[in-house]
Amino acid sequence: RDLPLAVFQYALEGHPTLTEYWNIVALKSREEAVIFELAGNANTYTYITKESTNFNRIPSLRGGARVGSIREDRIPWMAETLKQVEVIRHELHRFDCQVWVTNALRLLRDLDETIVMKGMTSESAIREELRQEMERWEVADETLEEREYPE
Repeated sequence: RDLPLAVFQYALEGHPTLTEYWNIVALKSREEAVIFELAGNANTYTYITKESTNFNRIPSLRGGARVGSIREDRIPWMAETLKQVEVIRHELHRFDCQVWVTNALRLLRDLDETIVMKGMTSESAIREELRQEMERWEVADETLEEREYPE
């Protein structure tokens, strides 16, 4: 089956340059997700993939922007492929999780344009979608995981 692929945002406090943390998520349900992200800080960034069984209950979650879809059986390929995305450490003002996400989406689209929708490799397009999503979250409207998997 095809899973929604999205960039999700999380509230971030105390960071010198960012107010939201971004990652890429393949949503299996409201609760179940495969997360592709940078872990650590500017000095220790590492790409990781992890499974979540309580995704919609992450306290800092602020919704997401759908950027495409991926067949569930291609998740291992995607996890391996994203290891190719350059990770730059010690360059706080040049590289962060948002840059990594954008570069990861570009790589996926370059390799298979059926995965990432046209236009959704642009940081400004993603930022605008996430801004609208934040507004929905602030008024307790449905966020992406709720719209994709209604109860």
